[in-house]
Amino acid sequence: MSHRTTAAVEMQRPGRSRRSLFEAGLFATAGLLAAISQKAHAMTETSKEDRFSRGIGILRRIGGENFDGPINSLAEISADLSRFTVEYPYGDVLSRPGLELPLRQLCTVSMLLADGSAQPQLKFHMAGFLNAGGEPRALVELMFVSVALLGFPPTINAIGIVRAVFAERKITFEPIEPAADDGQTRGQAGLAAIQRLCGGDVQAYFDGIAAGSPDLARPSNSLLARCWRAMASTRRPSCSPLSPSLRRAAIARPRSDFI
Repeated sequence: MSHRTTAAVEMQRPGRSRRSLFEAGLFATAGLLAAISQKAHAMTETSKEDRFSRGIGILRRIGGENFDGPINSLAEISADLSRFTVEYPYGDVLSRPGLELPLRQLCTVSMLLADGSAQPQLKFHMAGFLNAGGEPRALVELMFVSVALLGFPPTINAIGIVRAVFAERKITFEPIEPAADDGQTRGQAGLAAIQRLCGGDVQAYFDGIAAGSPDLARPSNSLLARCWRAMASTRRPSCSPLSPSLRRAAIARPRSDFI
């Protein structure tokens, strides 16, 4: 019997035929998985390159002449951590559409102010706000918001950083003129602002505070009028006074600003 005849007989055996089909299926599946893996790897590498490229572009816009100094210093400890820093915060987040870069930088400065322990990053992003086209006056005005939300110590520390950023950039800033009135209208102005933010009557909120401290609940108390919503947001995110403000903001702003 010839070799070809013997092979044909072997293939006609049921066990042999099933095993051959099984092996052929395994080979085909392995080949398909290998092709998918190669394609996925190529897509991942392309995605990493795109994210890094976007991140470097944003970092260059806000970082100025020494834009890569921080990530180069970080790379001396961990190249991966340096790359992650470019890819995620800058390549994925700060490069998103929906908010202009100066506004994103001002939000970043605000969050670092609230953090209170990241002064080098705070200074970097204050300068980044100016590099992105922000106005120096906005950083100074942010200090007023900071003192209401966070208190005097972190704000005074941040003012020192603002002064250093202005000095390094040779920005001449004239001190803001003090308020000309006698302060009698501050409480009314604060209450009106709260009503605009929350909508409707907010007297029930003040009535609740009055049970513990009538003086603190007086609408003329400008500190409360300025700080009540900020403290609810900063210290107690789940506190009930925050909800009306968020609902009011959601009505006033398009959905894209929150997503």
